[in-house]
Amino acid sequence: MAGPTTESELSRYLAARGIIEAEDPPERWYADDWIYYRVGSRRIPFFPLIGIRKPTLLHDLNHLLSGCDTSWAGEFEVASWELASGGCGPFAYFWVDRLIFVLLGLVLAPLSTIRGLRAGRGCHNAYRFDPVRVLQLPFAEVQRIAGVAKGAA
Repeated sequence: MAGPTTESELSRYLAARGIIEAEDPPERWYADDWIYYRVGSRRIPFFPLIGIRKPTLLHDLNHLLSGCDTSWAGEFEVASWELASGGCGPFAYFWVDRLIFVLLGLVLAPLSTIRGLRAGRGCHNAYRFDPVRVLQLPFAEVQRIAGVAKGAA
């Protein structure tokens, strides 16, 4: 048996952090035009997704692959992990965004940022995948291709 799909693991990860509702598949969340953050029991629109839906899904998968959480320090850590593990592929916006996050992280959360840089060396992040196809792959296969240890997430 191949084990759980990447979609089911990503859904579990995002639901555990309150980013999506437990019963919602990731495609439903990414079909929206906004990223929402939970403040108490309310979901507040925070950032428009127009034009960046696909790399946002891959970025969220990078959180799962790298084991970086979704706090601010975790965002700085995953940004540095993404750059150290191959960069952002064809997604120009994410190259700029990740560079800014790494620079901010070196000032605001240097240990997390440096940890991400070290951990990303020798790995391959999710920006190499087709965002639709990767959700259907067994998560263990995606971990193998990315070169991350099982249980890093």
